[in-house]
Amino acid sequence: MTTEQYLEAITTEYYDGSAWVDITAYVVGDIKGGNGLGGWKPENRVGVLGTLNITLNNKSKFFSPMGNDVARGLSTLAGFTRGAKIRITGTFRGQTEVIWIGRIMSIDSDDMNWGNEQARLMAVDWMNVPVDFPMKGATIALNQRIDEALTLILARLSLQPEATDFDTGSFTFPAVFDNVQRKTMALSEFTKLANSELGYIYVRQDG
Repeated sequence: MTTEQYLEAITTEYYDGSAWVDITAYVVGDIKGGNGLGGWKPENRVGVLGTLNITLNNKSKFFSPMGNDVARGLSTLAGFTRGAKIRITGTFRGQTEVIWIGRIMSIDSDDMNWGNEQARLMAVDWMNVPVDFPMKGATIALNQRIDEALTLILARLSLQPEATDFDTGSFTFPAVFDNVQRKTMALSEFTKLANSELGYIYVRQDG
């Protein structure tokens, strides 16, 4: 006999610059999202871009891409804006864990004239950073393990992860970044290293 288990609570929060603010009460319908490794095949060795989609009850005009705007009757919550951190946590048997964490990419709000009074939010996780960050100008590094090469890549990126936990590589590459082109993105170097090492890479910015 199989017994189904469910989370006791799912909480949605955003970071206002000083503290996490609970907005669970405004969430309408299902939360849709995903992140992490997509499988164990070679093409899945680097974590895919994680996305999150949430619909919020916006009757009080708390959620707007325009910020506070008295003329339009908006009173956006402090710090709730594009680029703000957002996370989903789950509680099971008294243990709370982060399920998803990232940053708000877009806020699409319907005002009262349309009658829907909802805001649709789309967020992306940290893996969005290496997707768009060019490796232009990276110099060749000699005798590097994968963890050392990853550290060099991360040092170049515009938004740093707040912590990393890399296993020590089992292989030393004679040279890395030796084939970087003008349009080579950091994610491409992640993929090249992971495939060469037969390892897996997924980076989070935990907030």
